[in-house]
Amino acid sequence: MPSNVQKNRLLQLLGPEEDARIGVKLERVRLRKGQVLEEPRLPVQYAHFIEKGIVAVQARMNDAGSVGVGLIGSSGMTGVPIVLETMRTPLRSVVQVAGESLRISAEDLCACMRDMRRFRRLMLAYVQATLVQSAQIALCNSHHSVDQRIRRWLLVAHTITGDDEIHVTHRLIAALLGVRRPSVTVRLSELEAGKAIAQTRACVRVMDRKALEDGSCDCHRIINAEFLRLRCFE
Repeated sequence: MPSNVQKNRLLQLLGPEEDARIGVKLERVRLRKGQVLEEPRLPVQYAHFIEKGIVAVQARMNDAGSVGVGLIGSSGMTGVPIVLETMRTPLRSVVQVAGESLRISAEDLCACMRDMRRFRRLMLAYVQATLVQSAQIALCNSHHSVDQRIRRWLLVAHTITGDDEIHVTHRLIAALLGVRRPSVTVRLSELEAGKAIAQTRACVRVMDRKALEDGSCDCHRIINAEFLRLRCFE
């Protein structure tokens, strides 16, 4: 079994017997920035329980590039198509912040779900949380201001990684939100002037979460509440 499995907060919810049974199937791997973990319409071969880093789930917009419809950090996993036994997705999952994961093959994950009823229920509850996240992101991108969307993105990233430092560029935030990069630069500069964040090269540090929340919409709270429900899973 890999050491320090508990770095992934979803795996922390497993009981000792479940932890032991799934632990022997896990392999610790490094995640490189730009690495594609899931390609549209191709079979998903592995699920990754993220320990460190950020994975963005992206939907394609014809010839206009892509937009982010989900974020995965140390509170979650890739491989939803495996959990649902569809094995394919029209979405793309890409590592945006390098890190590490605990990887399990599709075959082994399906076997664990068949053999452990509680683990299967946990995986399905996680799928529901990801669906809520995607729906709320779509609503936020359609109805809320650029400032609110940037605050929401930072707050969700802060929560899912459990880290004050988010290693991300203005260009990446703009691409995931589907907005212009200069708009992101202006809004982040305003947040920095208000002491909510601090910026260095390719890094945003959350200095005052409450200041970020004060000007944000409720979307991050709805998303975070759904993932927090998993902690009470029985």
